[in-house]
Amino acid sequence: MSIMRRPALCAALLAAAVALPAPANAQSESGSKSGVSETDRTVARRHFERGKELHAAGKYKEAATEYLAAYERFPAPAFLYNVAQVYRLAGDKQSALDNYRKYLEQEPNGEGSADAREFIAALEAALAAESGGPSEEAQQPPPVEDVGVRPDPIDPIPTTGTPDADVSASSGRGKKITGLVVGAAGAVGLGVAFAFALKARSATDELNAYEGPWTDEQQGVYDDGQAAERTSMISAAVGGGALVTGAILYYLGNREARRATERRHRAADMVSGLPAPRLELGAAPTGDGALFLLRGAF
Repeated sequence: MSIMRRPALCAALLAAAVALPAPANAQSESGSKSGVSETDRTVARRHFERGKELHAAGKYKEAATEYLAAYERFPAPAFLYNVAQVYRLAGDKQSALDNYRKYLEQEPNGEGSADAREFIAALEAALAAESGGPSEEAQQPPPVEDVGVRPDPIDPIPTTGTPDADVSASSGRGKKITGLVVGAAGAVGLGVAFAFALKARSATDELNAYEGPWTDEQQGVYDDGQAAERTSMISAAVGGGALVTGAILYYLGNREARRATERRHRAADMVSGLPAPRLELGAAPTGDGALFLLRGAF
């Protein structure tokens, strides 16, 4: 049925397409329901992981810088809680108090909200005491360091796969699988060609060794040998072509995956301003064997 001959149907389909929602397009445009792109999510993850390392090492001010950088890319309130935690551990009471309050404004019932309220009470009492307010004995605030201390920061970035989940894992995969299947079929074809070649050779040897009058039996051996030779040639041609085609498809798929990885690294480099960490393995033949090379960029 030609669409040009059915204008009414075409108009109905167009109206239905306009009326239907397009979640896939919206998702690809924003990267998540919060409007954060996948690139920002990846960069935020890197800052968060670096902040965790600094946090564990006791480098609290540096950890705060990383958590704030993660918050700029992925504005989840839990990052403010993490910032407040490391400022508190660093002894910067006012900065810790400010960030606990910001966290509760945005997420009053979040994972760290109960602890944040207790920390706020303790910090306010400590700051009041330092500024000459009501006495510490009257307030009796809990020690700032001892209230519900979390061993690890909150991770607010939802997991949608591995951070570098790769585009490269799917790019070119179909071609590589097809190449392997076609190549395997080509190898089978070459095996069949070899088997029929042996059969044709056996028939030739049998006829060469025969001495006597030509009979129907020898004619049958000759015909079978000719048929085996033809089958061998056809199988060799088909199998060889399939093997070459499979190798080409696998190479194209592998190249596509490699280029996708390179594009991802370049995009990450442009966003972060730093080269993305990666390792490359190569091999080169030598007179005594092979030389393997491992190269990395961090």
